[in-house]
Amino acid sequence: MNIKRIEIPLVKYLMLFLNWGMVLAVTGLILVTTNNIRDSYIARDFLDRAEAVPWKPGAIFGICVVLMGILTLSFVLREIIQFEDSRAEAGSLALDFAVSIGIVCLLNFNYNGILLWVFANVIFHTKNSSGQFLFMLLAVLSFVGTDYGLVSINYPLYNIQDYISYYNAGQQSYILGIYNLLTSLNMVIFIIFCVLVIQEQRGTIQEVNELYGKLSVANEELQQANIQLQKYAVMKEKMGQTKERNRLAREIHDTLGHTLTGISAGIDACLATIDIAPDKTKSQLEVISGVTR
Repeated sequence: MNIKRIEIPLVKYLMLFLNWGMVLAVTGLILVTTNNIRDSYIARDFLDRAEAVPWKPGAIFGICVVLMGILTLSFVLREIIQFEDSRAEAGSLALDFAVSIGIVCLLNFNYNGILLWVFANVIFHTKNSSGQFLFMLLAVLSFVGTDYGLVSINYPLYNIQDYISYYNAGQQSYILGIYNLLTSLNMVIFIIFCVLVIQEQRGTIQEVNELYGKLSVANEELQQANIQLQKYAVMKEKMGQTKERNRLAREIHDTLGHTLTGISAGIDACLATIDIAPDKTKSQLEVISGVTR
């Protein structure tokens, strides 16, 4: 069994697990920090320096958990059932894309790495499709279009950095380190996934070339066998002709030899009886004449 075919699903599961952690970390940080700000009675100071705030952090956390559950269920069903109908498979991938966009919007574009996991599934299930490059272009445009820095130019969005700045310097370093590490790790795993898919496709092409080479050799051997078979057929036909000639020769030899022997014996008898019994000799000559004809 090809090891790459085992590694690719494992990488997708790893990316899913990592994105669960990121979504829970972002929504959980916002929820916990909002509660701390409220309990510390510094909401006014926070609102003065924040660009925007989420409408209900608790609701966002719950909805994101439900949406991530839908993504997980869709992924597991697609991996286990192995849809034979391409429309059903495309529908499940479209559902993943829509749900992931919903999650990114709920997070106010502070994290869009979940799209990389969705794109990994799209690439895997469309790698032999004619529309693969179209899907990849859509993936790139979607990922770039959901970047926080790009979207925040036109729309007021809450920034996770504002919530991280609530904590002291040591805690900020720790939180930012984890956030940046998980974000970078998600990107690295996505790149590894793409490399594995490319290597698998190259391996498939190599296997096809090897099979084509074996088929060419088998075709040449078949042609040689066909030529040998034709020679054998010609030889067999000649052997049949020779056998038939020999049979005819034996038949002619036996029939003609016996006939000539009979004629010779009849003539000898006529010579012996021609003076004694001319009538019998005449009758014998008529018989010999008939045999000769």
